[in-house]
Amino acid sequence: PTPWRPGEVSCIEKCPHFIAAFCHALEEDAKERGERRKEREEKGKLKKKRGNEAFRKGEYKSAIEHFTEAIAQMPWDISLYTNRALAHNQLGQYEEAIQDCDTAIRYEPSTLRAYIHKGKALAALGKFQQAEECYREAFKLSPKHREQIEGYIEDMRQLRTETSA
Repeated sequence: PTPWRPGEVSCIEKCPHFIAAFCHALEEDAKERGERRKEREEKGKLKKKRGNEAFRKGEYKSAIEHFTEAIAQMPWDISLYTNRALAHNQLGQYEEAIQDCDTAIRYEPSTLRAYIHKGKALAALGKFQQAEECYREAFKLSPKHREQIEGYIEDMRQLRTETSA
């Protein structure tokens, strides 16, 4: 085929039905993608609900499984990562909790809960300086939670004292 040259009539100009068909295909594609996203979101919300229920019952492993399934459906929902991090912390899976918190922070740097849960995991691993940095960042994000964050810092300092004794 020869390339189009200025001044020549393009195939689009020769075939206006091509443009209409193309636009229709784009609209149908967008509609299908929207419907698929809505279905995924419904499944994800159900898994999140089940994860929260399992967590409340103390079934942390089950909660992690549900949150993981929800993340597969709705990877943009930051609360799923922080919820799963909390469940990992409850099971002593601190590295996994830190990974989830880091993901949440990467997606949304102002995620207070991610800094809190990460700080708890780091403290449990004996990484007290890093834990304190997380708590300080949490305080910067939300000064109104000062007392709560200071409580976490105090708990961490007590843990440090116990582990060094």
